[in-house]
Order: sequence, then C-alpha cells, then structure tokens
Amino acid sequence: MNEKMESDDAVVIDTRMEEEEIQQQDDTNNNNMKTRLEIELEDGVDIPLHNDDNGVNNEHSDKNWKQNLKDFMKRLYELIIAFLPMGFISFGGPVANVSLLEEMFVRNRHWVTEQQFMELLAISQVVPGPTSVQVAIAIGTMYLRSYLGGIIACLMFTFPASAFLVVVGLFFSQGNIMSGLPHWFLILLQGLSCGAIAIIVLAAWKLTMNATSAKALSTVKSPLIVHTIIFMTCILFLLFQYSWMIFVLMAMGASISALYGILNEILFEKRLKQYVTKNELEQVEKSNLSRYQKVLKYIFLFISTFWRTKKIDMLTVTSGESLASAVPEEKEELEISHSRPFVGILFFLGFALLFGGLIVARLFIDWKPLLLFEAFFRVGSLIIGGGHVVVSVPLLITEFGPEKLNLITDEQFNNGFSLVSAMPGPLFNLSAYVGTVVNGVIGGIIGWIGLFLPGFLFIWGALPIWKKLRQYRIVKKLLVGVNSVAIGLIYSAVFLLWKTAVGTNLYAAVSVVFGLYLQLILDLMAPAVVFGGGLMRLVLYLIFEGNKVIQTTTH
Repeated sequence: MNEKMESDDAVVIDTRMEEEEIQQQDDTNNNNMKTRLEIELEDGVDIPLHNDDNGVNNEHSDKNWKQNLKDFMKRLYELIIAFLPMGFISFGGPVANVSLLEEMFVRNRHWVTEQQFMELLAISQVVPGPTSVQVAIAIGTMYLRSYLGGIIACLMFTFPASAFLVVVGLFFSQGNIMSGLPHWFLILLQGLSCGAIAIIVLAAWKLTMNATSAKALSTVKSPLIVHTIIFMTCILFLLFQYSWMIFVLMAMGASISALYGILNEILFEKRLKQYVTKNELEQVEKSNLSRYQKVLKYIFLFISTFWRTKKIDMLTVTSGESLASAVPEEKEELEISHSRPFVGILFFLGFALLFGGLIVARLFIDWKPLLLFEAFFRVGSLIIGGGHVVVSVPLLITEFGPEKLNLITDEQFNNGFSLVSAMPGPLFNLSAYVGTVVNGVIGGIIGWIGLFLPGFLFIWGALPIWKKLRQYRIVKKLLVGVNSVAIGLIYSAVFLLWKTAVGTNLYAAVSVVFGLYLQLILDLMAPAVVFGGGLMRLVLYLIFEGNKVIQTTTH
C-alpha cells in the first residue's frame, strides 16, 4: 500500500513539474514576442500579434498589395504625362527625337542618368528597329519596371502621327498632297525642324562634356581618345552614309577605346606609379600648359621611366591625363532591366521563331493580312540604325511597289513619305500609311505592328543581357568607344538636317540661332524650343519673303 501511494505521489510530482516547465516555456515565448514587438514598434514596423489567425497577415499583405498598386498607378500616370507631348513635338527625324528624349528624361525629369542614356542609345544603334523609339521603349520599361511601360511609351510617341497617316491613307492617297498645302504652313514645318536642330546641337555638346568627365573616363582615362573617335565618326559617316557604316564605326570606336584602356592600365600607369614622383606629376597637372602639351609632358615622363630607378612611395594615378581624383559612382536611379539574361535570350528566340514561321506560313497561306504582316516584319528586321534606311534604301516601296507585290504606286508612296518627313514622330510611322493604302484601317494597324515589333523584341532582348555584361571592366572600356561613336553620329545628323531644313536660307539659320537662345539662355524646355523655332521662321517669312511670293504670283 505504501509503495502504491509513493508511486502515485511521484506521478503527481512529475505532472506538476511538466506543467511548470510548459508554463515557463509559454512565459519565455510571450516575453520573446513582447521583446520582438517592442523592437518592431520602436522601428516603426507593423507586425501581426497572433500567428494562429491568418486574418491579420492577410490584412497586412492587402495593405502592401494596395500600396504597390498605388505606386504602380502613380508611375503609370507620370509615364503617360511625360511621353504624351513627344507625339506632337518630335520633329526633325530620329536624331532630333533622341535629343528630345535626352533633354526630357535626363536633364529635366532625371529618370535615367547620362551614362544609362548613352548605353541605351548605343544598344539601339546596333540592333534592328527605330533607334529613337527603342530608346523611348527602354526608358518606359525601366521607369514602370514593366514591359507595359515600353508599350505605352511607344504608343504615346507614335500614335498622333500614325492616326493622321491612317486617315490620309484612307481618303487622300491619290494626287500630290503636299502641293495642296498652303505655303506658309510648309514654312512653319521647316521652322519646327530648325528648332529641332538647336536641340540636337546642345544635346551633342552636353553629351560630349559628359563623355569626357572624370566619371565617364574611369576606365579609359583619355579625353583625347574620346574626342578623336567623335570627330572621326562624324567625318566618316558624312562621307559614307550607309547602314553598314554604323557597324564599322561602332567596332572601330570600341576597339580603339578598349586597346588604349588596356595598354594605359597595364603599361603607362604601372610605370608612372613605380618610377615618377608625386611632386613631378603634380607640377605637370598644376601648370598652365594646354591639354595636349600636358599629354606630351606625360609621354616624356613615361619615356624617362626606362632610365630611372624605382621610387619607394607608390602613387596611384587616377586619371591618366588629368590625374584628377577618382569620382565615386552615383547610384543609378533605375535599373537597366528588371529581368534576368535568360529572359533576353527568350526574346531573341521568340524573334527567330516568328521570323522563320512567318516566312514558312506565307508560302502555304494566301491571305493578304498575313502577307502584309510578314512583309512589314521582315523589313523591320532589316532596318538598322533608325529610319534613315527607309530614306536611303526604300525597302518598303521595293516590297510593296510595282517591282514585287504591286500593291501601292510610286505616287502614293511618295505622298506618304513626304507627309511622314514633315510630321512629328519616327519615320517608321510610314508603315501605318502604306498598310492603310493596301488594306484599309486593318492594314494600317497590321503594318504598324509588323514594322515596330522587331524593335520591341530586340531592345527587350538586349537589355537583360546588357545588364549582366556592363558589370565587366573590359565591357566598360568598349562602351567608351561605342558612346563616342554615338555622339559622333549625332554631330553628323546636325549637318545632314541642316542641309535639308536650312541649306543656304538665311532666315532658317536665324531660326536655329533663336532656338539656341531659347534653350541655352532662357533655359526653356524642348517643346517651347521646337515651336519657338517654327514661329520665328514663319514671322521672318511673312516679313521678308511673303511680299516677294505675292508679287511673283500676281505677275
């Protein structure tokens, strides 16, 4: 009996001990939760107090979801407001449009940095598609962090002119359309191009200054190399205006900058560190010599290292020519791409499958919409370096004219080309007109999508891959040369656009100077500069040329 009572007491004691341990564990958990709660509350973070009820967690996730949606809608609204004016003021062709984008989204809104913009421009120059539109697509995609942003940016950029060209293609494709417009209106259009020239000039100069800054030269470290590539690009492209010349110039610029950067890094800087004293280098830097005299001085110091002895103190040269202190890189405002490189490869594969599939489908299916889409898609895949190829090599008239499909006459095509050249937006908008003439409104939509779609696929495919490649130092050296070539092409566009919009007309030249005044002195935004140049040209025409035209017509 006593043994049984003792065993019962032991069981009771064990049970109490277990209950006390459980109570202590619960108290410890409660204290930990309180401590965590206090910490989170001090940090200003809301956390759910109970883990056994999913209602609070769901409420917290709903708040995050609503906040993310609110931020997305805010960015969407800002994107639409920013790109909407582009469809009405982007006169002057692809390079003028690029300059407008640089002015609006680098200088004014600060959505992308100068370096990012130059990278986007360089990528768009070497892949098929309309250069200026691809830059806009990239900016829209980066800002909204969604491919929807790129689509909206393109639509805002191209829709006004495309819609007008569809209407013209429906009702006014016959006869010489431009001859029916009043002369003063044509003069106004010429003035808008004069305002665009002013924007291009200042944009090219600003990009040159940025390309020769200490930050941009952190890998190549030579303003002389950058300036040389820029001017050689401008001269060579003016002499040889072919699409393949862009590839040659890009390869040349990238090779020169990379070769110089590597040799400078492993040879020039290394020997200066080991043999030249800090005082000698500071004397050259602080002297009143010109830049190129300093270059010659540094070359002499480098040659002298072959008979000097190594110095004890090591000097880190941070800027081959200027020896300026390294500038820390600023944090980029937006990512070049929100996708992984694998996504970029998928876009390229999608393009290849679509390109091949359309060609095969055309052989077996005789359907006009399919024929139109395949032809426009194929032409859009072959145009590199922007819409200028449509001018120099009229692929569209060759494809749809009497030589091949015989769906549009030369007169109809020339009418559309004259209109799209005088209107804002990219030259690729010509696809809306040609498609409408061939197959009505549906044809215009098909033509527009077909010609622009390769540009979407290529820029969306290139951005994720470029995001990975741009991290490597050798790629940064190559990029200096590519950026310099892109700037050189902008300078060449100034001369080409001057030839067509100004020529030897004194009043058009005055309109360009007035546009420079509006932007450089008054610091007006791009739309005001474009329209200011147009109004100045119209006023000068009415004052000095209008009476001559009237007298000529009366006689």
